[in-house]
Amino acid sequence: MANLILTSKCQRNCPYCFAPKKGEELNWNNFYKIAEFLSREPKMPYMNFLGGEPTLHPDYLDFLKFAVSEKFIVNTFTNGIIEESLLREIEELGSRTNWANFNFLINVNDAELRTEKEEVALDRTLKALHKASSIGYNIHDVDCDLNFLLDMMLKYRTQPTLRLGIAHPNKDKTNKFLTFEDCRKVRKAIVDITNKRRVMEANLVFDCGFPLCMFSEEDIGKLYLSPTTGINFGCRPAVDIFPDLTVAPCYPFVDERVNLLDFKNYAELDEYLSKALASKNCILEMCDKCWFLGRLCSGGCKAHRINKPPI
Repeated sequence: MANLILTSKCQRNCPYCFAPKKGEELNWNNFYKIAEFLSREPKMPYMNFLGGEPTLHPDYLDFLKFAVSEKFIVNTFTNGIIEESLLREIEELGSRTNWANFNFLINVNDAELRTEKEEVALDRTLKALHKASSIGYNIHDVDCDLNFLLDMMLKYRTQPTLRLGIAHPNKDKTNKFLTFEDCRKVRKAIVDITNKRRVMEANLVFDCGFPLCMFSEEDIGKLYLSPTTGINFGCRPAVDIFPDLTVAPCYPFVDERVNLLDFKNYAELDEYLSKALASKNCILEMCDKCWFLGRLCSGGCKAHRINKPPI
């Protein structure tokens, strides 16, 4: 699934963010080229809008309208701090189209990381877009309680899917991220919400880079006995397409970009990036000898081993 990086601008300064902080904004000429490239692959009618905060791009709404008109399914990864006038226009579009072909993944922070202004904006956004929105959260602290996410889903009647990510390192490891040992410490918080999710019939989706061995066999059993559509321990290319039409497997490997237009179609690009990512070292040296590697697990996030010896 292709991630279009619309802008690097963002209103927040999350300590765990691994996105590049500087860069150009996507222009219409390159947006058309990306859309045409993706349309060559009939099985890939998807676009993800990312940033920074993608709704800060001055042409965000027009990009969205165009993509929907071209039969793309668009998912916007947003922090929920959406300008009020833009929010009204998105609502109007949703009412006209019955919210067909576009969704929002709202990445929320812990209360202590949210300013009063952000709190107001997030409340407004969730009330307006709840029909087309799901909640996402990046685990960045070993001392975490995930119950507030389920409470938020109930309060705003969002889509019944919770996406969890792990805070991974950026290329220079200057952000806040979880080590492998940290991952083992947060597993209890993930398993602890199992019963509540079962009552809510709330699905759990894992983002990339969860190492299988952070969980015990008992943990795995509990996770799979509750609703789930996306518990996986893989590490596939995110396919991040930057405004200059360069492409990286994911943000941490931003220095290893290739040119989008050097490939015939998305399938060829994805195959190339998959091989490039598979060649990277796993989070632990012992992963290379693990039976589950390549079967159920990809060995955690490969960014941990950039310019570093084995853990």
